[in-house]
Amino acid sequence: MKHIIFLFYFFISSTCIASELSVVTWNAGDSNYPPPSYNEILKIIDKNNPPDVLILQETFFERFIKIKELLNYEYSIHSSKLSDQIENLGILSKKKISSPDLIIFKNKDSGALKGTITVNQESEIQMVCVHLEYIKAKTRDNKGYVDLSFTESIKILKQEIFNNNKRNREAKKLIEWCGKKTEKTVIGGDFNTISISSGIRKIKKHYKDSMPFYKSFFSMSGTYKKIRFPVEPRIDFIFHSKDLKVKSSEIIKKTPGDHYPVKAVFLF
Repeated sequence: MKHIIFLFYFFISSTCIASELSVVTWNAGDSNYPPPSYNEILKIIDKNNPPDVLILQETFFERFIKIKELLNYEYSIHSSKLSDQIENLGILSKKKISSPDLIIFKNKDSGALKGTITVNQESEIQMVCVHLEYIKAKTRDNKGYVDLSFTESIKILKQEIFNNNKRNREAKKLIEWCGKKTEKTVIGGDFNTISISSGIRKIKKHYKDSMPFYKSFFSMSGTYKKIRFPVEPRIDFIFHSKDLKVKSSEIIKKTPGDHYPVKAVFLF
């Protein structure tokens, strides 16, 4: 009798264990500078244990395919196969991915790519790769670092927090394009704006930030490293629909480029 009870308990426990889905988003370019080498990429994204889904920005098709081969991903979608106007967004997946779609906010500068991954026979999740338009009012030094005066920094902060700027308008289009609020969705990418901006606040009305408040505001949470400023800004995010639960989230504090990758692990 005890053996039967034990086997029954083991069966129930094993069937109740939640499945996990790991997601990493990374702007794997470096503006007008040479992109990270493949060996450098493999130091960041472990070949032996890559995430279930890798969302990439500033990665053109030839490099995208090479990364896919190096990391042994089976499935992929890339923006260049949908339009010649924006050619550097891609999603790699260990799980089947279908229904690719693309929205272009501005020619070659900003847009979003999405596809649906099949997690199991009963569950699908919409995966979205985003790159909002960058802030043009900035200068770089000879090492590629953004170098802003205090006055310039304050002006940009005011614009991002209070004004109806381009990233705010693109965020609105992104939300509309993502579709039903009831659909399981993960949105990762380079949003080119800070977490308290009007655009990010707009997204947070519909989707949750995978990184909790205390991590976002009270730790080393910056994701853009090439800036001459006391604090590195957080401009890369992973958002998710409210029906998904986050097990863990982190910023991977190593990169050969100018952006740090962001990782989240979801339970479903």
